[in-house]
Amino acid sequence: MPITGMQDLGIILKDSMFRQFVLPGDTLTMTWDNNRLNASLKIKSNVPSRQQEIDLMRRLDTMTYRYIAMEQGYYRTMPSDTAIAAQITALYNRN
Repeated sequence: MPITGMQDLGIILKDSMFRQFVLPGDTLTMTWDNNRLNASLKIKSNVPSRQQEIDLMRRLDTMTYRYIAMEQGYYRTMPSDTAIAAQITALYNRN
């Protein structure tokens, strides 16, 4: 799809949304396994210098969704402050 200037692109696959910004001239190739969508999604650029930005956006998306899932779990179970701090520390150290 032709674009002018930087554009935000939201890609929805199954129940997951993946965000990426695209620039004029970008060609992004996406591959994934339907059975392991989040773990297997790969986005590759035709421009090597853009690949670092694309990889960073994927990592930020992954961290954001992990945090949201953890936060939503708190509303269902309401763990102690100590348990919440331990989960946040574990999430931070994992990335």
